[in-house]
Amino acid sequence: MVKELTHKLKDLIKNLKSTGNLVSEKINDALANIFYDDKLNDIAKKTNFVQRSSSRIKGNEFVQAMVMASIDPESTPLSGINDNLRGLSAQAKMTVSALRQRINSSEAQEYLKQVYQRTVETHLQPLSNDLNNTKDKSNKGALGHFKKVLIHDSSSCALHELLDKEFKGSGGAASKSQVKIDLIYDLKANSAEEIIITDIREPDQGLSKRILKHVDKGTLTIQDLGYFDVDTFSAVDDLEGYYLSRLPGTTLVYLNNEDKQPVELGKLLQEMMNNGKLLDIEVYITHKKIKTRLVAYPVPDEVFNKRLREYYKKNKKKTPTAEWIARQRFTILITNVSNEIWSWDIVGTVYKIRWQIELIFKIWKSQISIHYLRGTKSERIWCLLYSRMIAAALIFTMYSGVASLISPIECELSLVKFVNWLKRNGRFAIIIIKGFALGLWDQLIDVLELLCKDWQRKKKTTLKLIENSIPFLETFKKAEGGNA
Repeated sequence: MVKELTHKLKDLIKNLKSTGNLVSEKINDALANIFYDDKLNDIAKKTNFVQRSSSRIKGNEFVQAMVMASIDPESTPLSGINDNLRGLSAQAKMTVSALRQRINSSEAQEYLKQVYQRTVETHLQPLSNDLNNTKDKSNKGALGHFKKVLIHDSSSCALHELLDKEFKGSGGAASKSQVKIDLIYDLKANSAEEIIITDIREPDQGLSKRILKHVDKGTLTIQDLGYFDVDTFSAVDDLEGYYLSRLPGTTLVYLNNEDKQPVELGKLLQEMMNNGKLLDIEVYITHKKIKTRLVAYPVPDEVFNKRLREYYKKNKKKTPTAEWIARQRFTILITNVSNEIWSWDIVGTVYKIRWQIELIFKIWKSQISIHYLRGTKSERIWCLLYSRMIAAALIFTMYSGVASLISPIECELSLVKFVNWLKRNGRFAIIIIKGFALGLWDQLIDVLELLCKDWQRKKKTTLKLIENSIPFLETFKKAEGGNA
């Protein structure tokens, strides 16, 4: 299998080198529209970031310098950004103090905000869609039925406590000042549908409904447990879309719509399992009696005990109910996907793809340093955030395009390896300034094999588990000669 894939990839690389491809051209067109046209300078004047034609900093040069710094924490300090500016233009010479004054301004904040919105909404999202129009979206296995697969989750970044008025923290032992980055990610297109920067106090349930504007017929939505909202599920169903979510431990569950009292779900599931019945039933949830499919799996004792330890650590003065404890012996999911599309044993496997978004957040923190936000001026923090999100959107688009090239031969491009390739030898900065020049594109094609996920690994990737329709409980078994 490995040899076969290697041969296919080598043939693909030969073809790409001899014929060229549309992907690099489309990426370069998008970069040109973002960084090189007069629109950025017009926005800079409109927001009063640039007030005179003789200004040392041009609007597009400032954005380029900030985005270049986003992928390298060493160039995030003002001296690094200043160095980037001087490299872009000999006229952009200024003192660090003067640059600090420019960045720590409401004009710079508003300017980068408008550039960010224009970048994501006007250019990069349509490009991601365009690049993937020609991609084979048949997707073997459990995702083949769906037009889009949207995963929704968020991550937070701690800030200096002096910023607690602008960026309020969640209190307690957590940082006094935090910001939340909310991401809706389309797994099939490898693209960010929406990136929202918000207050940490904004509840996930309040953000849950944001996903609806990206849902149409055939879309599957997978949200983290914190986003659990039955009104959102109902709206997805009305749009002829699909949802998959974990069930909170305290949610009311009824076996029949006319029932006055909820069922003791933990006890019921245990009895069903003892009687050899499939833990796959139709139920009604919450006091609104929303009809849904409920699927459950027993968990090992070590998982059960871990859940209890985490509860007692978080709720030292509260005793859980017997029903809550009984439910912790199961992983319980709800969905409106029928058993004709997903059998009982595959539903849990599909839910595992939610961890793909966790990987994205880890990459953002380790590779573009979204958590590396130093400073006590809120305007500067906003500038750094918007710059990093522009960088993240650019990386998503480039990754999406390259991934679409190798998808016909069933290779899976590693996002981690791709970002590391961009960071080495200043490639990301070169792309920001000059685009994907021919020589740089040839370098990328030459190393495509090295940027794919390891084909020889014993443990299958999550996407391979889904593609091969591996039953959920089997995904926990040890691979032969490998680890669990």
